[in-house]
Amino acid sequence: MKPFCFSLSGIYESEGYAWEQAGKIWDLRELRGTDGYLDPETEQFLEAELGRKKETKELPRIRLLDSGNYHYMSKLLLGLEKEDLFLAVFDHHTDMQPPALLPVLSCGSWIRDAAGAYQNIKGICVIGPPEASVRETEAMEHVWFVTQEELDDGSGAAKIKEVFASHAGTFPVYLSVDKDILSKEELDTNWDQGNVRVDELLSLAKDCLAGRKVLAVDLCGEPSANAPEAECSAASLVNQKLYGALAAKIED
Repeated sequence: MKPFCFSLSGIYESEGYAWEQAGKIWDLRELRGTDGYLDPETEQFLEAELGRKKETKELPRIRLLDSGNYHYMSKLLLGLEKEDLFLAVFDHHTDMQPPALLPVLSCGSWIRDAAGAYQNIKGICVIGPPEASVRETEAMEHVWFVTQEELDDGSGAAKIKEVFASHAGTFPVYLSVDKDILSKEELDTNWDQGNVRVDELLSLAKDCLAGRKVLAVDLCGEPSANAPEAECSAASLVNQKLYGALAAKIED
């Protein structure tokens, strides 16, 4: 399965991303108002184009979404799913913050926005934000957190299994991964990061998906578009590892 990349910053066209360039790159760099916050008119355009791509079977079930600045694309992609589902998110941030100014979809609010918009999301497990960030996040029904501290002390895996066993029922899973959950020893993103290693992330993700139908997977967390080639190459290598393992789970 070749990669399908949403190019919003131009990162996938950078040196070091040869693997991504062998797949499909959807060039969205000319769109207005996409960096961090999504312009409402651009949002309408993307919703229509995504619907068309799904209808014509141009949209595979695993997608690369550029840097964490564009994680809001997950909310638009969730809008394509019509059956009841459980959302699993790996992210060093809660992505549940209310907008600072106008009610505009953003990379920092998309989980809250999706939960409010789509009644078919029956539960959400957010894995990776620090405990302090979770305490500052307004509680929402049917949302559970596994904190960075729980991942660091080794109790996170058991808690993930408990959340899924107790709350996910038999619902299929939509999996969204921001690579800022990973240690800087693995790669540099353009956000502050957690301490997880790639192999650990894959093990935890497999716990989320075990025995369940996987609706779709998206990955974000690329470095800045002007990152050095070495950083791009490291990020591309992580993409290949994650993409290969998670694509296999989709095909199971």
